[in-house]
Amino acid sequence: MRTPVREPSDPKRFYLDFLPFEQRSVGRAGLRLFNIFYWHGALGSYVHDGNQHMVRYDPRDLSRVYLLEAGGAYLEIPYRDLSHRPASLREVQSGARRLRSLGVSPCDERRLFEAIARQREMVENSRNKTLRARRQAPPRLEKSPVFAPSVKQQGVANPEPDHPVDPFPFEIWHE
Repeated sequence: MRTPVREPSDPKRFYLDFLPFEQRSVGRAGLRLFNIFYWHGALGSYVHDGNQHMVRYDPRDLSRVYLLEAGGAYLEIPYRDLSHRPASLREVQSGARRLRSLGVSPCDERRLFEAIARQREMVENSRNKTLRARRQAPPRLEKSPVFAPSVKQQGVANPEPDHPVDPFPFEIWHE
């Protein structure tokens, strides 16, 4: 008999403990991570305290980060500008790369999120174009399995030869 799997006592804490982290100091503008600023009213006591703090983040959603406080609890810190939509780390890095290729500094948070929005629009337009192309394509008349192509697909009119074929020597079985 198998023993049941133990559940963690605090699932959210368990989840946060395994997220990647960066060491950051807190300035007057808040926390800065991946050229995005984060702010929470409770950060006031950490401003310019001279310490680097562990800041955990979820790479799939950078709309909030988690600062490990002295007591061992995590403080959830949202974007400083709450009008920004959630973005993944990959989108932020791709947007920063795009801005650098255009000769623009990725440090400007507003431009970074504009670049992310443009990338999302391009992806959505491409998705719509391919969907539209699939819908407008003429229907396939003959559907046959891929693993067994029909004789018509192979281009052979008659698979049977017109005259008898001599077998190879290794095809002859003597008993």
